[in-house]
Amino acid sequence: MEKLTTDLDTQLQLLNFTRDKSEGITAKGNVEAVDRQLQSLRSIVTKVEDFKLQIEQAKIANGEKLEDVSEWSLTVEAAQTSADENIAYLRKWLTEYKQRERLSENEGQ
Repeated sequence: MEKLTTDLDTQLQLLNFTRDKSEGITAKGNVEAVDRQLQSLRSIVTKVEDFKLQIEQAKIANGEKLEDVSEWSLTVEAAQTSADENIAYLRKWLTEYKQRERLSENEGQ
């Protein structure tokens, strides 16, 4: 379980690092970069969830109380929630960008 915990910690650090870059990426206005950022965050969140589930399973198999496992999970889920909010922000940014692009095209016709 130690390796799983280390891997999860690494993914959580990567998640925070990647999430913190989102505002700078959207400020540049590059649609492809924003889309890559969105995909990166989704991928990392999925990996975090996979590690979290494996660790929960190991903790339960080791006889830890469900209450303790649940409490441990809350810390991981807080990071996931923050990333989910950032993913929603990036999706909204992309949607608004595409709407502005369509409006611009329609005005040009």
